[in-house]
Amino acid sequence: MSNGLILITGGSRGIGKGIAEELASAGYDIILLAKSKNNLKKTKDQILTKHKVKIDTISCDLSDSREIEKAFNYCKRQGYKFMSIVHSAGIFIEGCNLSSSIDVYDAMMNVNLRAVYYFTKLFRPLLDTSKKCTIVIIGSTAGLEPYTIGSIYGIAKWGLKGYAINLRQELLKDGIGVVLVNPGSTITDLWEGTAHPASRFVQPKDIGIMVRACLSLSAGVVVDEVTVRPLLGDIHDE
Repeated sequence: MSNGLILITGGSRGIGKGIAEELASAGYDIILLAKSKNNLKKTKDQILTKHKVKIDTISCDLSDSREIEKAFNYCKRQGYKFMSIVHSAGIFIEGCNLSSSIDVYDAMMNVNLRAVYYFTKLFRPLLDTSKKCTIVIIGSTAGLEPYTIGSIYGIAKWGLKGYAINLRQELLKDGIGVVLVNPGSTITDLWEGTAHPASRFVQPKDIGIMVRACLSLSAGVVVDEVTVRPLLGDIHDE
């Protein structure tokens, strides 16, 4: 028996995949949304070899509002009602305030902040408020402090923190919780080729465990914000 249906953006790899695997192990049915059809199929097949849950996939480029609308219309036609939406999708382009082009700024703001705003606004009617209902936003420790290797990315994550705080206030009257999870340096494709051992990073599974715990609390409780870092500190601090 399913524990509920959860939609995960960026669910085909990295942190999103780690969250999907952990929630599937807890008996949740999953909708994986990401840009790459091949990665979506691969992740779906991997999860289904381990867990008896239902998984659907949606290919969607979150930088394109029309594709978000297309994804919404598909979910509406399917009659999906979500107990949770997990915003895990995001992009990182290395660059700082004075050296990056406006195109880099626009690209990171579009996917990391604007898409979350528009996606939530559009999908709000598909949230099932008859039971515990939560929106989970994957932020970053880059949104808590200066982030010198990618300050524009950090600005987007600071904006996402402000968005989460205000969204929680707007939705609490509807019984919808908003959780902001701030991972530190997490071992994903972005760190491919690093000389640091995997043990030096947060694992995607760790974020999945944290999201699962937040969703497991009683209906009248919400975790406002939680930060998960490597024990020895973020890599960029060294």
